[in-house]
Amino acid sequence: GAPPTTSPDAGAIDVCGLVTPADAAASLGGALTATKPDKSQGTCEYDVGDASLQITAVIGGGTTVFDLLHSGATSPQAVTGLGDRGFTTTDPANAIIVQKGDNLVGIGMSLTAAGGVADDPAHDGPILRSLETKALGRVG
Repeated sequence: GAPPTTSPDAGAIDVCGLVTPADAAASLGGALTATKPDKSQGTCEYDVGDASLQITAVIGGGTTVFDLLHSGATSPQAVTGLGDRGFTTTDPANAIIVQKGDNLVGIGMSLTAAGGVADDPAHDGPILRSLETKALGRVG
C-alpha cells in the first residue's frame, strides 16, 4: 500500500497550538473567520477573509516526509538557521518546510483569487519564517 502521509504520532500533537490563533490573525492581518484543525492528518488551517494559513506537522518520520516534499517542490530555496534543514517554495502556495530532528513542520500561506491578487513571496517569506520559528520552538 501507499505510505501514510503523516506519522502515526501526528494526532499526539495539537497542530493548531504550534501556530496559535493569535499568531495566525496577526500574520494574516485580521480577525480569524475560520479555524480548521484535522488531528488525523496532522494539519491546521486558519482563514482570514481571502487569506489562509496551513500548518502541517509530522512527529517522527520527518526525514522521509521532508525528502518527499523537497524532491517534489518547484524551485525549492534552502533555508538556513532554522531546525536541521529546510526550504521554501512558491508553488502551489508560498510555504516553508523545516525538519528538526525527526520532526517536520510545514507552513503555507495563500490568498484565494479574489480580484486576481497574486501571492507575494517577498511579503509572505518573513512572516512564514517568523511563524516557523515559533512553531519549531513549540514542537520541542
